[in-house]
This record gives sequence, structure tokens and C-alpha cells, in this order.
Amino acid sequence: NNGEAIIYLEPIFKETIENTDEYLVQLTPIDEVNGLRVAERTKDFFVVKELNNGNSNARFMWQVSAHRRGYDNIRLEQV
Repeated sequence: NNGEAIIYLEPIFKETIENTDEYLVQLTPIDEVNGLRVAERTKDFFVVKELNNGNSNARFMWQVSAHRRGYDNIRLEQV
């Protein structure tokens, strides 16, 4: 709303990832918008803002990815 959105991470998701402050957020605008950025990222939520001080109510999709807890240093076997 008005160029800003706060997205809270699900508690169960936070339990399954390593380093809860080191996750990747991907944003895909649905409506016309000046562009989007992740303005803040914490262990509990992230903030999305519209670029150039935009204040639209544009819709967007988001996806969060992170390393799975307990598997951070595991790699596939070389064949």
C-alpha cells in the first residue's frame, strides 16, 4: 500500500532454514510500477518499496529461498 509492503516470514519456514537473516527475495511486479526493491530484510520480515519514491498500490509476487537447516555445507558427490 502506498509504495510499501511488509512481508512476515512464516514461523515454520524460519525453523527450516539456516541463517535466517541470509535469505534471497525475488520480486515480480504484476501491475505497472516504477520498480521494486527489498528495502529491509530481518529474521522475521522483509520490506518491499517502490523505486523513485513511488506510492502506488501495485501488486507483486514474491519468493524467498534459503539454505535448508542442517544441509548448508552438503554438496553432491562428484561423478
